[in-house]
Amino acid sequence: MSKTMLCSRMERLSGIYIDVYIDVLDELVDEYNNTKHSSTKFTPIEASKKKNKTRVWMNLYPEHDEIKRINPKFTIGDRIRINKRKKTFEKGYTPRWTEEVFTVTSVQSTSPVTYKISDYNGEEIRGTFYEPELQKASQELYRVEKVVKKGKTKSLVKWKGYPDSFNSW
Repeated sequence: MSKTMLCSRMERLSGIYIDVYIDVLDELVDEYNNTKHSSTKFTPIEASKKKNKTRVWMNLYPEHDEIKRINPKFTIGDRIRINKRKKTFEKGYTPRWTEEVFTVTSVQSTSPVTYKISDYNGEEIRGTFYEPELQKASQELYRVEKVVKKGKTKSLVKWKGYPDSFNSW
């Protein structure tokens, strides 16, 4: 019971000499449990009911109201690149984004919005990513880093920016 509420109850009982508070405790608790609270907009008894759970939460945390959620920048299936963190003395003209193209597999309604992604083979990348860490991939161009092995009609190539598991004939 809050101090303010206790004081207001005690004022009401000020004309009565209370030697043993246990005698009025039930009355005080009952009054408290049936008084609407300014923060929840419900009495504690109403607030404890399952049907009011969401409304109580929204009254307590209005900043999380669904109306204020921002629409996600990327959608499932979008092809994206990941931001590479530059090292301290790395040149400013080196690429800032991965060569490898990934696919958005999940948009999570967190605050802020986060994304789960997978590689070209459908293997999920560990962790979640924020919007500033991702960029929509606009090109379908894949650059060859080197020819690993030459055959009579085909060559095994390593793709620039991709791990060896993506090498192909």
